[in-house]
Amino acid sequence: MREAQIQALLVYLFLKIAGGNKPLSSLFRENFFGHPEDLSYLNINQNVRNILETNPTAKALFDLSRTPIKSNGNGKKTQKTQFPELERYIIKHPDKIDYETISKRLFYGAEYPDYLFSLPMGAGKTFLMAAFIYLDLYFALNEPDNPIFAHNFLILAPSGLKSSIMLIPLTQV
Repeated sequence: MREAQIQALLVYLFLKIAGGNKPLSSLFRENFFGHPEDLSYLNINQNVRNILETNPTAKALFDLSRTPIKSNGNGKKTQKTQFPELERYIIKHPDKIDYETISKRLFYGAEYPDYLFSLPMGAGKTFLMAAFIYLDLYFALNEPDNPIFAHNFLILAPSGLKSSIMLIPLTQV
């Protein structure tokens, strides 16, 4: 397997097992991807600090706003964080934001596990999808009562005529 495929498999298994196969929006609202951070060093008032400490969705959105920008290759950076305006707005109006609605909109309202892997052409995406299916069926066979693993799949693929779609059902034997 190529390195990109291995990394994609590791991310998939991490989201599947450690993330409990939850939708990305749920993981975000739980601040699953956040880092424990001491808020005492930040120049924010106590009201903001209390909201960020008690509301994991608010903390996740705040963390997102403070995500550092990576260099664009020429060594120049125009700002230090991804969304400085969002960070300032959260600090000024922490109790006027509907954090739950914003987090759902960030993930297009999808309330199901919808993991998207973007790999370049020729990286072996078809083989990777087969590996995902195999792993799910393997773990489902070993843990039949564990709901995070799929017991069947429905694959939609273009037919040879390129004007229709073939349905390929896969079920665990």
